[in-house]
This record gives sequence, C-alpha cells and structure tokens, in this order.
Amino acid sequence: MPAVLPVDGIPMPQRILLILDDALVAKAIVDALSHSNDESFEVEWVRHCSAGLERLDGVAAIVLDLYLPDSRGTETFERVFNVARNIPIMVLTSPQDENTARLAVQCGAQDYFFKSRVDAYPLRKAVAAMIERAVIAAALFEEKERAQVTLNSIGDAVISANVSGEVT
Repeated sequence: MPAVLPVDGIPMPQRILLILDDALVAKAIVDALSHSNDESFEVEWVRHCSAGLERLDGVAAIVLDLYLPDSRGTETFERVFNVARNIPIMVLTSPQDENTARLAVQCGAQDYFFKSRVDAYPLRKAVAAMIERAVIAAALFEEKERAQVTLNSIGDAVISANVSGEVT
C-alpha cells in the first residue's frame, strides 16, 4: 500500500476508488469523503466492476457496491478481492441484502455500509480506520517476515540490524 507522504507539511490525499452505479448515492459518498477536515481523500467514481478493476493502481481503499450492471452479489466482491487482496474493501449494500454483505466480510471485506444511510462522519472514520488497519497489518507482516528470515539464519550466526546500523 502506498504511503501518504506530506508535501510541505500538507498530507497527500489518499485515493479511494468508489465502484457504484447509483449516481445519487455516489454523490453523497464523494461529498462525504472529499469534504473533510480530518482526513484527506480523493475519490474516483466508476459505475462498473470492470472499470474499477482497471483503476486499482495507487488506490488506498475501495468502496464497493455488490450490485452493479456487470456483476451481482458476492461475485462482485470476489472479482475485486481476487485482484486487489492488499487493498482494503468496504462493501455497500441495502438492508435487504445485509446477509450478502456479511458473507463478503467473512470472505475478506473490511466492513459494510448501508447505501440508504450514508452519513459523512461515520463513513469517513470507517474508511480511515480501514486504511489504518491495512497499513498496520502490512507492517506486522513485514516484521514477521524479517523475524522469520533471522530465525531461519540463526545457525549461520546472523546479527540483525536496522537502517541506522543498530543491532536489533
């Protein structure tokens, strides 16, 4: 996941890919995520799953409707998740399709939100938390890999050091 590096003390916006066919809900989500004092998000909106799959480079998170013109239900989540396993995904659903959203969470989605109840503050916080969890998980995985390499090399009398040359 790309780091968000500040330029002149101003954090770069994190790119959110919104895959959703409903224009009214999309406008509410774009407005909720784009107009924030707490977080800096840049939202790209597409209407089809296939279009979203073409725009994954540099994306910090995906907000995904499960029911699109070119994909329906858990198939939609699976198509995106299989290509973007390292990008956190929040599923959008309607109350009558909540069980499908829960299934997507069991399969790897971070969370789900009701399209009919888009509220700016909780949505921004949920997306920010989802991205933060993904960054922490990636750092923990990297640390685990480093520890495993050290343990595998222990018979070779290896000393592990950080970038500054300090023994870790």
